[in-house]
Amino acid sequence: MSERYELSTGQEVTIPLSTSATMVGGLYTASVDAARHLCPDGLAPVRVTPARTLVLLLSVEYHRIDEGQLDPYDEFGIVVLAAPGDRPLSLVRALSRGVGGYTWQLPVTTEPARALGERWGYPKTVADIAVEEDDGRRETTVAVDGRRVLTLTVRQPPTVAASLSAVSFTDGDGTVRREAVHVDGACGVAPGGARVELGEPHPWTETLHVLGVGGRALAAVAFDGEFVIDPPARLEGG
Repeated sequence: MSERYELSTGQEVTIPLSTSATMVGGLYTASVDAARHLCPDGLAPVRVTPARTLVLLLSVEYHRIDEGQLDPYDEFGIVVLAAPGDRPLSLVRALSRGVGGYTWQLPVTTEPARALGERWGYPKTVADIAVEEDDGRRETTVAVDGRRVLTLTVRQPPTVAASLSAVSFTDGDGTVRREAVHVDGACGVAPGGARVELGEPHPWTETLHVLGVGGRALAAVAFDGEFVIDPPARLEGG
């Protein structure tokens, strides 16, 4: 069932929200103890080893939002592998609870894009995001308040046609929610292929240092196609 939602900027969109986007990212291991401090009550990081979880740094270019109600924009996500719970969980246990990605930060390039995130509680802030592409490589630089936070460089991995669904967790207004997200297009993942350079002193940079995120990624990921996000649902107990 669809709904119409009016942004604080006056535009209206239909939810589930259909967009067209290209995404590239770097997947990193990170300290479970540090990630635990980022997750809200009711969510916990998922262990992939006894002391490490996963963090995804994701550069996104939106080409279409709904039927064109918003102008295209860019965003950059810092996402922690998480699941419902009060303490870090093994991946096997997390799978039975609904493992997904908790979006810790999500800077965007326009005010309507920031307002769009309010419906789901995404932690969007307006920032400077510069994207350069050359010969299958995308370099994304994020600057906040005039300070360069990071530069992520991703070599485009080979892709195949795929339709996938996942779970996104948010808590932008203090209420933990889960949203189903769906992608339909060209997806790819390859070992290595991405590298992040952390920038000037900034709370986000400092947090990434504490997490142990930096340098060469465990893997590079990519997607190009339709990205759909369902209405949010309050997380039970969240």
